[in-house]
Amino acid sequence: MSPKEGEVIKSIYPKLDKSVYPYATRHSEIYKTPEEEIMEYRPGYEDYRLFQCEADFKRLDQKWEIRSYMSQPRPRGFELDFGYTDMNMLGRNPYGQDFPDHVDRLAASLPDILKVSEKDKVFNYHRYDLHRMDRILTRHLITDDFIDQLFLPLLSYIGKIYLKEQHVQWIMKHDKTFDSWSPDLAYENSPLKMYRPLLKILDSTNSSWDSLVSVLDKMDNFIHRRKI
Repeated sequence: MSPKEGEVIKSIYPKLDKSVYPYATRHSEIYKTPEEEIMEYRPGYEDYRLFQCEADFKRLDQKWEIRSYMSQPRPRGFELDFGYTDMNMLGRNPYGQDFPDHVDRLAASLPDILKVSEKDKVFNYHRYDLHRMDRILTRHLITDDFIDQLFLPLLSYIGKIYLKEQHVQWIMKHDKTFDSWSPDLAYENSPLKMYRPLLKILDSTNSSWDSLVSVLDKMDNFIHRRKI
């Protein structure tokens, strides 16, 4: 939200006590409106983030709680077991466990998202396609909204390329803490974590740009190490 709107909320509504959301970032200021909206003001970033309902902010506070526990020093031999969890994947897969059933459709939607009319010249499910996509992506304004549209179709497309190249298969990783499912490829039952380098490339705050083919390169390296 705009600083002007944020300043209005700050001036009208009282700041919540830190104990209400103890795991929010240390310097954050939290405000609640009568409509159950939550606004977080981060002085260090000079930004205002508005959450449409308090339930959404509570889930974010839960994420911060887990991060806090994970970062605490622990006695040797003692490990906190949250099972699989990857906070960066939360909310990115609306298809849940059934994601593999949607891969073909998602991959086929990529040309429309990238506004490419001559599809056959770019989208042929080959590794060299990704170099062409790099050039196409640099013409787009990389915003969080755009990334939300692009992420799953691009993950599906890259996955289909790799399925042609290697003996891999789709797997779904369940985050029990937040009840979410992360799609991934696996080689000999070992997850390749292909979504991690892709998320790093598509980070709207990242000033540099790695080639999309680096996602395949990282999976190649993992499989090569397994074969040695």
